Amino acid sequence: MNTSEILSTAKNHSIRKDVAAPDFFEGALMGNGDLGVVACTRPDGIVLYLGHNDIWDIRIEEGHKDKIGTFREIWPRILSAQGDIHEEKWYQDYVQTVTASYHNYKYPRPYPASSFYLFFDRKEYEVLGHTLDISNGLLTVTLQNTDSERFFIHILVSQDKDQVYCRTVDAQGDPAPIFYRMRLIPHEPDEGLPGYAVLDNGFMQLLPYNGFTGHVRPGVDMGFSVLFKTNGTVKQTGLRSGIRDVTEVTLQLTEGSYDAVSQVKTVDALPFDHAMRNAESTWAEYWGRSGIKLGDHFLEHLWYTNTYFIRCVLNAHSRCPGLFGNWMYGDIG
Repeated sequence: MNTSEILSTAKNHSIRKDVAAPDFFEGALMGNGDLGVVACTRPDGIVLYLGHNDIWDIRIEEGHKDKIGTFREIWPRILSAQGDIHEEKWYQDYVQTVTASYHNYKYPRPYPASSFYLFFDRKEYEVLGHTLDISNGLLTVTLQNTDSERFFIHILVSQDKDQVYCRTVDAQGDPAPIFYRMRLIPHEPDEGLPGYAVLDNGFMQLLPYNGFTGHVRPGVDMGFSVLFKTNGTVKQTGLRSGIRDVTEVTLQLTEGSYDAVSQVKTVDALPFDHAMRNAESTWAEYWGRSGIKLGDHFLEHLWYTNTYFIRCVLNAHSRCPGLFGNWMYGDIG
């Protein structure tokens, strides 16, 4: 198959839902291999759950490190066990010692970046469902107003930067403002972490390494920020804002050393159409190497959807993801 045929086949395996999908595990999965987004639809709006392969609570409890031993020390003892190794007293004590940190502390673990809500008037609009086009990564949420007119929310994860684009249009494709309020909710810092810093256009979160005493250590302590940008009027600043005449919203996640993250003050984003073309090019190259044709439609659907998911959580340069990939929320992930 040529690339055009492969993209057409991938498009035929788009993921659809014909009702609202408010639960985290019902949402549409999106990503660029680093940034991950779970997009959920509610009766009163949409919510985007943001996660990232490189954002971790990197603290580690090492009180038992002198008891771990080396492979050469532990393996011979295992081999010399007379019966079931799990019944050996020394082994039971060893397992209890080395796993105690995981029972008593949440860290180290992937750290949820934030949740971003965009609200519309549920008396005016009804969510009919969503379609995730896996050929190019575009999510389209379909709404209907009280006059039975259709409106669409287009959501796209940039394949070049850690940015998420959201655009609202009417049935003719013209910009149509439907949102009246937005809210950015950071993950409440786990025990022992400093609080997040609220900015006019988002927030910053410090994720220090061991030994933090209240002062940022350049080159040591990590962090991230989530900033937003709109094309309309924001009635107030901070994490909870009323908005008017907004048809485009861009979220930008910046991660790395905290001193570098703190230098990023604004969202530097391409127009939606440019980001869409870049995404189409990236996905076309990916599917050109990954597309197949099978006689069994069900198996073919499994291949395309799961191959899409893999690309969302991995790219050529990304960190190996955790169990839930880059899709996380609260204690999930």
